[in-house]
Amino acid sequence: MTKCRAFSIRLMLGLCPTLWVGTGHAQPTAVDRGHQLAGQMCSQCHRITRGSGSWTDAPPFGELAAKTRLTQQQLANFIMQPHFDMIIRELTQTQASEIAAYILSLKPGH
Repeated sequence: MTKCRAFSIRLMLGLCPTLWVGTGHAQPTAVDRGHQLAGQMCSQCHRITRGSGSWTDAPPFGELAAKTRLTQQQLANFIMQPHFDMIIRELTQTQASEIAAYILSLKPGH
């Protein structure tokens, strides 16, 4: 390789670091984190994936998504409050917002 070409390659890599960083793993989104949290904290009562039916009286998240007109913030605030026979869980506002983002991602056509 000539010195000029080697210099050009180093210069290009230096100017565009994303070329040599590699693909790595993408950071999880709020929806991804919400899905994981829902699996850990909500799945004892709610069906958290698409589809209908549930193994308790708790509504499946897909049905909640289809019916709700709440914003993500309003839904997060609701999640933070004990509701019906919900097992009391300590959630942060961020966690509730991520679960709300996940629920809203299940809306038909989303």
